[in-house]
Parts: sequence; structure tokens; C-alpha cells
Amino acid sequence: MSNHLVPPENGGAGGNDLVPEKVETVALGHSATGDPEAVYERSYESLLRRRFNDAEVGFRSFLDQHRDHSLAGNAQYWLGETYYVQGDYKQAAQAFLS
Repeated sequence: MSNHLVPPENGGAGGNDLVPEKVETVALGHSATGDPEAVYERSYESLLRRRFNDAEVGFRSFLDQHRDHSLAGNAQYWLGETYYVQGDYKQAAQAFLS
């Protein structure tokens, strides 16, 4: 993936003269196995991009597979946050208290 920016084709309305050349998307879920740090980072990236359902699925998958990992506490917290921002306060409370 390239992080370099290129000018838009038609002059770029909206005041921003640069747009990303490429955007990479990653599917999360049960197929996201392997490197625990990569699973965690993809889930956190989904959270930052306000893709809360994807983040929820990713953090749950991380915790199912890597409960003893050093990032498990962080994943548990962020899982609670995904529930909270989606309005599922009961699930959020349970996640925060786990």
C-alpha cells in the first residue's frame, strides 16, 4: 500500500487538494488469525475509522484466540467501548467489568 498522496483529477472541490492514492481495506472476523498484534491493530484501526461493528468483531476474535496475550486487557477495554458507542450499554458494562 502506498501512503503517498496525489492531486485529484477534477481540481478537488472542498478545499483539500490531495486525496489518498489507494485505500486498503481488511476483513475482520474469524478469518483474521495469525499474528495477534496484527489482529489487534486492525481492530483498533476499525475503531478509529468509526467502523464499530468491525472493531467489535475483531476485538472479540482477538480475545477468543489470545486471551492470555499482553494486549488482551486493552482489547477487552476497546471491546467495551465498541458496545458503548453502539448504544449497547449492558454489554459495555459487562465488557468493562470483565
